[in-house]
Amino acid sequence: MTRKFSGDVTIDGTEYRWNFKRGARATRDGLLGHSLYVFVADGTGRDLILDFPYGELGSVDRYNDHSAVVEALRECVPLALRAGWNPEKRGKPIRLNVTSLREATKRERDE
Repeated sequence: MTRKFSGDVTIDGTEYRWNFKRGARATRDGLLGHSLYVFVADGTGRDLILDFPYGELGSVDRYNDHSAVVEALRECVPLALRAGWNPEKRGKPIRLNVTSLREATKRERDE
């Protein structure tokens, strides 16, 4: 089986590229999930780092299928855009926690 640690995905007509910034790992404080680095394919603006909960994209010794990563990005990129990520604006990368993005969206729906 070939592992693919990068790729691209088109969401609402915009092509994004991604790669693994950090794999899942064990720390003194617990288990950390994967982090993905996301950027607009033809842009020079602000990039995005998405921190996923442990186990969602794999574990310390294995990665989920490439299609699972693409599906997670299809969900999380729009959430990041609603949370204020502007990939057209220049600046240092913005780091967002996927769990927090999902909780904020759930709170908005419940209100």
